[in-house]
Amino acid sequence: MADVGNSLATLLGGNYVNLFDLYGRSYRVIPQVPREFRDTENWLTRYQIRTSSGDLVQLSNVATVTKTVQPNALTNFQQLNSATLTAVPFPGRTVGEAIEFLEKKAATSFPEGFTYDWQGESRQFVQEGNTLVYTFIFALVIIYLVLAAQYESFRDPFIILIALPTSIFGALLPMNLGLASINIYTQIGFVCLIGLIAKHGILMVDFANKLQEDDGYARPTPSSTRPPSACGPS
Repeated sequence: MADVGNSLATLLGGNYVNLFDLYGRSYRVIPQVPREFRDTENWLTRYQIRTSSGDLVQLSNVATVTKTVQPNALTNFQQLNSATLTAVPFPGRTVGEAIEFLEKKAATSFPEGFTYDWQGESRQFVQEGNTLVYTFIFALVIIYLVLAAQYESFRDPFIILIALPTSIFGALLPMNLGLASINIYTQIGFVCLIGLIAKHGILMVDFANKLQEDDGYARPTPSSTRPPSACGPS
């Protein structure tokens, strides 16, 4: 087997052997049969291999040529042999819907012992998508506590954040219409939206408080806004 391998490597491998000088320039020596003698696989059986006795025999005496299908590259993922599937969701479909579809297909189509994993944006969605609700709640709690400490009141932070539900509804509306998908970037945008709405609320509440303190504007009371009652002669 070693003699056969070495002979084929010399005839077909195109390996660099050494250098030779010609007119002051160096050239590589690459032994290889001419192109017309290696165009098809039939030539493999016609090459002659030297035996241990020194005689030359055709390779067809000791080997046969068959065709099989093999991958052009052996890819690994998480140190395991793997095949990579790349796809783009149809317009109007989200990444979450695509992942759910692939998971259902894998559960019904994969042979026993096969597993799957995710890469890129899909991996981020699977690992971090479930934490979106907890991130929102944690952000709201932190913002509310910071504002409560700043204003020394539990009422002003509530007024500042009162417009948050409508703003989140407006942000989710394009996603329900299929104009955008929920991914890691939109999740970060939601968290930033909470801070932006809180900033606008802070400006309005500060302006109202300043009017009450400096300009003497009084907060309306139920008695001052109640319409006058009609009185008739007794």
